[in-house]
Amino acid sequence: MNFAERIENLRMEKHISQKKLADILEISCEDIIRWEKGKSYPSTEDLIKISDIFDVSIDYLIKENEYRTYNDIKCEIDQEDESDEMMMIGGFILGTAAGLATGNFMWASIGGFAGLGLGFIIKALHISF
Repeated sequence: MNFAERIENLRMEKHISQKKLADILEISCEDIIRWEKGKSYPSTEDLIKISDIFDVSIDYLIKENEYRTYNDIKCEIDQEDESDEMMMIGGFILGTAAGLATGNFMWASIGGFAGLGLGFIIKALHISF
């Protein structure tokens, strides 16, 4: 979705007319119409105001991502980090268990660290995709 579609959709969601948005931003209604037709873009100052009015990030307005706010992005990153941590812990536990199954403390230690290392490798490969 491009900026023209985004601004129109956000305006409709909040039930704000073109005239009302123009009044809030202290610009002409024609500016809003040009934005929504994709014929021009707002100034940086107006982008900041629009971001505040609609409670969305500037990235959401001008880029084609689906994250409306920085909180949405943070939640996505937190979920990825949590799954990566679980993978590393799981690798450590499996490696240690495999080492303990041999009855040798040295192999248990090596297996634990190998499992932890495997978690790091999988995480690195996941990021590079």
